[in-house]
Amino acid sequence: MDKRLEHPVPVCVEARSGYTIFVEFSDGQLGEIDLAEWSNKDVFRRWENREFFESVHIDDRKAIAWGSDDDLDVCADTIYMMLTNTTAENLFPRLQGVMKEYA
Repeated sequence: MDKRLEHPVPVCVEARSGYTIFVEFSDGQLGEIDLAEWSNKDVFRRWENREFFESVHIDDRKAIAWGSDDDLDVCADTIYMMLTNTTAENLFPRLQGVMKEYA
């Protein structure tokens, strides 16, 4: 992996009440994220099944996933940005330079 693109990855995730998950990242950032605003979108309606919502885990790609077959996932970077109230530009400050190399 290009060292310039390294970023925190989730190391722990668990379901909490409602549509809230607790997540901890490799850089020590941790906390709860309420995903309720997503629950009314078609793809996330499966969370209405509490057992399915509680199946949350970190998949092989380091995404936050649900289901035994990782049939629903969210990019961990999105969750990290929500948790830390940061932007993609702040999370990946060197990305613009890397993109220019490949343009």
